[in-house]
Amino acid sequence: MTLYYSLVFVLLMFEMAIFGALIVPLPYRVKRKLFTFISENPLVAKLQYGMKITFIFILILFIDSVNRVYRVQVELSQAKNQGGAA
Repeated sequence: MTLYYSLVFVLLMFEMAIFGALIVPLPYRVKRKLFTFISENPLVAKLQYGMKITFIFILILFIDSVNRVYRVQVELSQAKNQGGAA
C-alpha cells in the first residue's frame, strides 16, 4: 500500500515542478520556443500518453479507497447498532 502512496506523491511533486517551471516569467521568444517544443516533440507525446494511463490507475486507486472507507463506515454503524441493542 505504501508503494501506491509513494507513486502518487512523486507524480504530484513532478507535476508541481513542471507547473512551477511553466509559470516562471520568461521572455516571449523563449516561452514561444518552449511551448512549441512541448507541443511538437514526439517524446513529450509519449510521456503524455503514459501520464494518462498513470492517472487512470490513480483514479482506480482513489475509487477503491472510497469504497473501503464506505465499507468501514457501514461496519462501524452495524457494530454500534448491535452493541446498543444488546
